[in-house]
Amino acid sequence: MTAPLIRLATPDDATGVARVHIESWHSSYKGIVPDSYLATLDVAERTNRWHERLMQPHMVFVAIEDGKVQGFASGLASREPELGYTAELGAIYLYKQQQGNGLGTALFEAVVEHVRQQGHTSMHLWVLAENTKANAFYQRREIGRAHV
Repeated sequence: MTAPLIRLATPDDATGVARVHIESWHSSYKGIVPDSYLATLDVAERTNRWHERLMQPHMVFVAIEDGKVQGFASGLASREPELGYTAELGAIYLYKQQQGNGLGTALFEAVVEHVRQQGHTSMHLWVLAENTKANAFYQRREIGRAHV
């Protein structure tokens, strides 16, 4: 087993990112998001979306271990600057078995460093109030949160 590599995502990572995205939604949002919605998540459709997104300038980082995407995180300019933050953590998702081993922190730090390099001075995110594990992760990092 090799140590995880954190790097900017490329279009070739789209399928791996899509799989992590869907599997982490299933494990993290079961009981929070309706099962009927979770059942509609499709790897092929998400792969197409991620491939298209990764073809554009972006701030998406992947964690690669043993040649496979194990998690990803994204940052962007705040979509709601009126909240008082210049950047936003758009997403951070890991396979369930990767949670709690430092990979999420490494991805988070990669996004933070990248948004700083882009001139941003503060960051927020949106998180479901019922997602207590994620809320605890963000509280430890003192990131601004808006609960929905």
